[in-house]
Amino acid sequence: MIGQAGVFRVASALLLKGHVPSFPSVDTGVDILLDNGIRIQVKSRSLMAHPAYPEGAYPFSMKENNRDAKRDWTGIVDFLIFWGINEDRYFIVPASEASYNFWIRPKALTRTCVDVDAMRMLREKGMTNAEVAAQLGVTDMTVIRNLKKPSRYNSPKGNRHLASYEDRWDLLNINAALNEVEQSSATSEVRFG
Repeated sequence: MIGQAGVFRVASALLLKGHVPSFPSVDTGVDILLDNGIRIQVKSRSLMAHPAYPEGAYPFSMKENNRDAKRDWTGIVDFLIFWGINEDRYFIVPASEASYNFWIRPKALTRTCVDVDAMRMLREKGMTNAEVAAQLGVTDMTVIRNLKKPSRYNSPKGNRHLASYEDRWDLLNINAALNEVEQSSATSEVRFG
């Protein structure tokens, strides 16, 4: 029941964002099909206790129907939308990025990915660790630790990396991107035509 509630909740959010979702009559892994052709799988979870997260976390899994094996979603859907029920949070993740199980902490405790390359570049420009931290919105210890050895959580497919997809509804709006390309092309034709 929770899975189906998640599908309808995500469909409702998509409608409010101007998309037209439809539901395939046969479930082959695609929960929602958008009017622009994007295929979506929805995963819904409530906060659960975990020894590493005493305040709870959302345990998002790549398994299908609680089976042991992870499913490769890349050939089936374009995006997975993970819905954190308790706080009504959405993570819009490309299927190519959603290949590992991950845990997302409650909103107030969620950390997103830090850009280690940006840290290095700012340090090379002569900024102190404290200045780099202030510029990037992290602590100076985060800068020091990640310049010494980047955290595995910041790596692609790590918890913090996947948390950076929160509310990335813009990724589903390929029509806007196509319109922008068409307008840019039309402007170029007028200028150079």
